[in-house]
Amino acid sequence: MEIKEKGIIVKDVRKVKLKVCICYPNEYKIGLSNLALHIIYYALNNIDWVSCERFFYGFKPPVTLENHLPLRKLDAILFTLQYELDLPYVLRILIDAGIPLYSSERGREDPIIIGGGPLVMQNPLPFEDFFDVLFIGEIEEVANDLMEALLEAKKRERDLTYFLNVKGIYLPSLEMNKVERVYVNNLDKIFYPYNQIISLKEKTVFDNSFLLEIGRGCGWGCRFCMAGYAYRPPRFRSLNKIEEILESGRIREKYGKVTLISFAAADHPKFKEILNLLRDKGFKYSVPSLRVDKVDVELIDLLKEGGLKTLTVAPEVASEELSKRINKGIEPEDVVNLALEAFNRGFKNLKLYFMIGLPQEGDEDVIAIARLLERVLKIGFSSVRVTITPFTPKPHTPLQWVGQEPLEVLRRKIKLLIKHVKHKERIWLRIYDPKKARIEALIAKGDNRLSKPLVRVALRGEYSVASWHKALGDCSINLIEVVNKPLPQDSELPWDKVDIGVTKAYLLAEYRKYLNGITTPSCYDKCTYCGVCRAESR
Repeated sequence: MEIKEKGIIVKDVRKVKLKVCICYPNEYKIGLSNLALHIIYYALNNIDWVSCERFFYGFKPPVTLENHLPLRKLDAILFTLQYELDLPYVLRILIDAGIPLYSSERGREDPIIIGGGPLVMQNPLPFEDFFDVLFIGEIEEVANDLMEALLEAKKRERDLTYFLNVKGIYLPSLEMNKVERVYVNNLDKIFYPYNQIISLKEKTVFDNSFLLEIGRGCGWGCRFCMAGYAYRPPRFRSLNKIEEILESGRIREKYGKVTLISFAAADHPKFKEILNLLRDKGFKYSVPSLRVDKVDVELIDLLKEGGLKTLTVAPEVASEELSKRINKGIEPEDVVNLALEAFNRGFKNLKLYFMIGLPQEGDEDVIAIARLLERVLKIGFSSVRVTITPFTPKPHTPLQWVGQEPLEVLRRKIKLLIKHVKHKERIWLRIYDPKKARIEALIAKGDNRLSKPLVRVALRGEYSVASWHKALGDCSINLIEVVNKPLPQDSELPWDKVDIGVTKAYLLAEYRKYLNGITTPSCYDKCTYCGVCRAESR
């Protein structure tokens, strides 16, 4: 694959102390749209004595993009782990590069393999055997410390204990207790990549726009959402800092379009001012999915003026009772009213996200989705695009103790939904494969027994669900036992060694509220003492 880019950094590797690579274990067009990759790439290259290069899954031969260095000859490879199903690609990259898969089998000449990202915060056990070092948290404040530790480790014949001087480090080779997540308190004071790599040939997920992070974390406490708990507390960049970023690096000339990055963009106290700023500077802009109750007529107009063609919202469920259980607090009528306002203000396309398979969900809740879609369609939209995702219980959430619904139940509910959706020519249903969702649940809730089937899938080079089933069978792992079985509330969980800040007692209380249909105020309304803000020094 021929790559043409702007914004890359090519250093003379003869003049640096460390040669490292940030590796994205998926396609180039997906990886280049990941903000973490840009942050790590530029933050590490800001260190004079470090050369940080890149690699993406699927590229051959296994050499870096910038200086064409063999991966096996580097000092370290850093993987950003975003999605469960990317894990076999990590191993395939190591296999193709000639690097031993297991940390225990690597020698002093092998690169140190470092992992970070949401999967590490979620549950590192299924893949910990393959990593020398795992980092739990947000890297900006410890990037320099991490490289200093790497330099010392390489000088001392791969002595990984030097990494213990860095906050948020978990060494799988040691018996470690809880490792506290590292997070940034003030987004204005940390490094941000004013320059970002642009592909001149390949269209990326966000169409080569400038990625502008306006906030981090979310305060709503949706009980199914791992990111909502693992990235607490909600934090926002100031309007002044955002303007400074936009005015630096000739962003207007380079990009023209800005994609706002945030779990809850409309929660930013200056969100409308940000959109006004972008519009006045001549940018087109796009935003992630929005909460229904955060969108008003003024905001709809601002989104339209930014060039947005499709309004995207995520009700998740279509019944009031289930919305209370997940702590979303959105009524079907709210969705209809928003859709009507959006249509009247010029939007002809609407995109909605829903889940099925939540605990205590009945058939009437599934049918309610179809009825809501029909009401929305009658407003007059040219198309309504709908993504349906089977619920997957995730660690560090109030629903971490529940099992995923059996495959046959999920399939029946999907058929029930399709049966009740009329006008299929204008309602475009995209249903995520429940068999893939089972594998995601397996990895999310698994332990280090999964290392063997992961290796088998990677060695086979076939990443289908059938390949996973074959590998699990070969390793005598019962998929149903891991995925569908509830976990005892009073026992230790595989991911307990990761301390995201939210206490288990709080999560358990939230689970009981789920069962009783009781909502909890957001962080913006009042502190509910989840545990994250107990020590600002963190």
